[in-house]
Amino acid sequence: MSNILDINGVTKLYPGVRALDGVNLQVPADGVFGLVGPNGAGKTTLFSVICGFLNPDSGTMQIDGQAVKAGVPPPPRTVSILPQDARFLPYVPIGPQLRYYAELSGYSGKEAVKEAERVLELVDLAKTYNRKAGTLSHGMYKRVGIAQAFIASPRLIILDEPTAGLDPGVAREIRATLRTIRSDQTVVVSSHNLL
Repeated sequence: MSNILDINGVTKLYPGVRALDGVNLQVPADGVFGLVGPNGAGKTTLFSVICGFLNPDSGTMQIDGQAVKAGVPPPPRTVSILPQDARFLPYVPIGPQLRYYAELSGYSGKEAVKEAERVLELVDLAKTYNRKAGTLSHGMYKRVGIAQAFIASPRLIILDEPTAGLDPGVAREIRATLRTIRSDQTVVVSSHNLL
């Protein structure tokens, strides 16, 4: 089985802090994988480097066989990320917000609407299309964030602490959702919680 993600010797330094210290990581294609570590271990920093938000000080990376170069975004539909504290506009319905993200991914008109509907269906929130983000429960809000990460069916999906702050029941629901939608995509989930 080929790897969707190859990281070799990646280091990220800040003044007085070595946030990443020669990280080596290979993630096989297709499936759900976990990256577990305490708060402050460097998980979010690593994800930011993978997605091109931060430049590593050393090391190399490949996503789906393509070299990741500093300052160059990965090819379209290669990787997406759900940051730990993703936000939506509170007074705008969720559907149009997801439709906008679909348009940014290359969909247009009715196709963008269909893509927004598809990802909401994936997370069992099809009926929230016209609901304003500010009216959603915390668990629903997190699931909409996961839906956004699945727009355009990227090969690699990174979810940074998707169950943080959720009660155990909702966290279980989100993990169950991820197990059902992994298909031919790779999902990497970070957590500081082993449960």
